[in-house]
Amino acid sequence: MRSRYDWKWDEAAVFFRRAIDLNPGYATAHFWYGFHYLAMTGRLEEALAEAELAVSLDPLSVIAQEGRGFVLMVSRRYEEAIEQYRLLLEFEPSFYNRAA
Repeated sequence: MRSRYDWKWDEAAVFFRRAIDLNPGYATAHFWYGFHYLAMTGRLEEALAEAELAVSLDPLSVIAQEGRGFVLMVSRRYEEAIEQYRLLLEFEPSFYNRAA
């Protein structure tokens, strides 16, 4: 993965945006773009917007919910992050993100 392993941010942005352009309703693409590109490059408000869009597109996606909590945490919005993780654990008590 260009962003996560290679840190080729410009290339990663192109691929993430292309995936979203091909299928704007694909929640996972919005999650990955926000989580693995925008948040990692310090664009936290945009990352949060993508995380919230991913959750709205697929409210049953625990990975999207976890991504929203992560972005809130790195944005130092700790109370909101705690609340998001509480909601996630209520929704899916056994969730553990092995991909992070």
